[in-house]
Amino acid sequence: MKKRRMIDTVVDLTSLLDVIFIILFLVMQQNGGILRRAEDEAGALRTALAEREQALQAVTAEAEAANSLLESYELFADTAICVSVTVGTPETAPSAREITVSYTGGEPETIRVTWESMETAERQLRAVLTRITGQAEGVPAFLTFQYDSTAIYRRDYEMIRGVMETLQSENSDIYLKFVEKEHDDP
Repeated sequence: MKKRRMIDTVVDLTSLLDVIFIILFLVMQQNGGILRRAEDEAGALRTALAEREQALQAVTAEAEAANSLLESYELFADTAICVSVTVGTPETAPSAREITVSYTGGEPETIRVTWESMETAERQLRAVLTRITGQAEGVPAFLTFQYDSTAIYRRDYEMIRGVMETLQSENSDIYLKFVEKEHDDP
């Protein structure tokens, strides 16, 4: 019989284990870096979230204040008459002027004014304002005259102001405010 020879083969695994440990070490090191970056990003996101929460709280507080103010205005509108008087020039008749009377709870009314119809316009304005302010007995009426001093005739200004001041002298519940609008310089 033939003798089988046994071959002793010894495989040196030291090098292979060194390579495996080095790869394992590199993988662990990379995972640690990824974890650090993820923690840093999470911290930055937490900070951004906290800042946005503060901004949201500030906006919420502003919205609540605005809502409260709106409720006050609505209460004011329900318990007072607000009238705005303005003067403009119609496009169809540049030599004429239009006095527009706007008020809460009603459609704006327009009075056309020319040099020849100043007295008629004054009577019409007085009648409109008297009717509007007389709608509710004992309710305050706030009349505002808004004008652009570069776009209004002095005679118109004095007529409107005179009518409003006369109404105020006749009724203690009428309050006046004259507001000069800012105009654009060409």
